[in-house]
Amino acid sequence: MTPAVLPPRQKVTFLTSRERQLVDAISLGLCNKEIATRLGVEEGTVKVYCCRLFAKTGMTRFEIALNKLRNEIARLQRENEMLTELLEKAPV
Repeated sequence: MTPAVLPPRQKVTFLTSRERQLVDAISLGLCNKEIATRLGVEEGTVKVYCCRLFAKTGMTRFEIALNKLRNEIARLQRENEMLTELLEKAPV
């Protein structure tokens, strides 16, 4: 059996709201059946959504989850830096 070949990565500038929901669910480690229940669709529909998302992003399920985690960590670091600056400027 030949492994699937992913297309070269392309810069994705826009995800639909459904794709963002899918990314969130994938990031939580949900399986297709759990995602289907969460989104109120059939499991086969989730598989189609996933295939389209993977083709659009050029990323695997794991890479999507990892990318979301990295973005969340970066967001938290920025928030932490802003709070630290505010605390340093606050009168004692």
